[in-house]
Amino acid sequence: MAELLGFARTPPAVRTSLLAAAEATVVAAIALKSRATSDTSRDAVRVATDRVRAHSRDAVAATASATGWGLDRSDTLGIALALRGLADRIDEVAIGLVQVDGFHGPDPWTDLLGIVRDLTRAVFAAVRTLDGPADERDAHLAAIDQLRREGRTTLRDARRSMLAACQEPITALAAYDLLIRIEHAITGCLAAERALRTTLLKHR
Repeated sequence: MAELLGFARTPPAVRTSLLAAAEATVVAAIALKSRATSDTSRDAVRVATDRVRAHSRDAVAATASATGWGLDRSDTLGIALALRGLADRIDEVAIGLVQVDGFHGPDPWTDLLGIVRDLTRAVFAAVRTLDGPADERDAHLAAIDQLRREGRTTLRDARRSMLAACQEPITALAAYDLLIRIEHAITGCLAAERALRTTLLKHR
C-alpha cells in the first residue's frame, strides 16, 4: 500500500511546476549527451535549462499564496532550488564542451554525460513517485546513489588517463576543466536527492 506524503495534496501550481522542472532536467541532460557526440546545438541545452529555471521560479512563486498544503513549503522550496541549481551546472558543462573542440584522443566525458543523464532520470522518477509505495521511492533514490558511485569511479579513471596522456597543454587543461564541471553536475543531482530524502524523512 502506498505511503502518502501529501505530494498529491500539494497545491497544483506547485506540484505541476516541480514535476515540469524535474522533467526538463532530463531533457537538458539528454541534449547535453547528444551535444557531446553529435552536432546538436548548444541552444537545445539552453532552452531546456531555461525551462527548468522557469518552472522552478513558478514553483517558488506559487508557495507564497498557495493553500491546502500537503508537503511543507520548505520541502517544495528545497526541491525547486536544487533543480534550478542542477540546470546551472548542466549549462556549465555545455560551455565546457565548446572549449574542448580541439581535443584529440579518447573521449572520457561521453560516458560521464550518460551518467548525468541517468541521474536526472532517477531524480525525475523520485519526484514523480513521492506519493508512491515506499519501496518504489527507495529504489529511485538507491539508483541515484549507485550512479553516484559509478560516476566517482569513472571520473577518477578519466583524470588518471588524461594526466598520463601527452596532449597539447591548453586543450588538456580545458578537458580537465570539463571533468570538473561534470563532477559539479553530478553533485547537483545529489543535491536534488538530498532535498528529496529530507522531505521523506520529515514525513515518516
